[in-house]
Amino acid sequence: AFGVSPRVGHAVLAAVALAPAYFNDFLYMRAESVFDWLAADYGSKILIVALILILPETRRAVAGAWNGSAVAGAWNFGALRERDWFKMAGWAIAVAALSVAAFVYVKPPLDALAPGMALFDYPDIDNPTVRVFDLTAGLVLTAVAEELGFRALLGRVIERFTANPQIIVIASAALFAAIHWSNGLGSLAVSFLAGAMLMMLYLRGRSLWPPVVAHYLADLVLFL
Repeated sequence: AFGVSPRVGHAVLAAVALAPAYFNDFLYMRAESVFDWLAADYGSKILIVALILILPETRRAVAGAWNGSAVAGAWNFGALRERDWFKMAGWAIAVAALSVAAFVYVKPPLDALAPGMALFDYPDIDNPTVRVFDLTAGLVLTAVAEELGFRALLGRVIERFTANPQIIVIASAALFAAIHWSNGLGSLAVSFLAGAMLMMLYLRGRSLWPPVVAHYLADLVLFL
């Protein structure tokens, strides 16, 4: 209606749906308690999922992501002819392990190079009940919201501009890394690596389940 191409309109709607992931850090930095931070964290993730499912274009984009029908044939990134769930589980565990290793061994020296970039760090949760809830439901919510948005939705958005899987991996990883802008240089770098591996896992397995599992396992280890 306004001279905007369908693919640009799709990208704009995706940006609207994913905007909470970029702006929630402002709430994190203003949080005065763990509960304030958790409210901002859970609220932003729920809002992302709600927007993706409410907006017709984004909802259609992620339809079938769990069973692989959302993945275009042009994305063929060494995908299996038939899903081997044991191999997919192994890949998910490998991606989780590599992501954790990057956060443990790569992030600290990078943070030391630019200490002023770290504007926020996750607080410790002292309440055991809240901690168990966060390590289960909270991390599941995070994994589902971020994989739905930054793998399934972004994969479709970028695919409308190019079917090159390498570009899809790099572009989506960069946009995923950017949501960690307040956590410093190390978080930006290792989030890019993790995002790239998660997208490759999604494209190869043709299902959102493996990256969700890998994302959850990595966060679980890091927040334990």
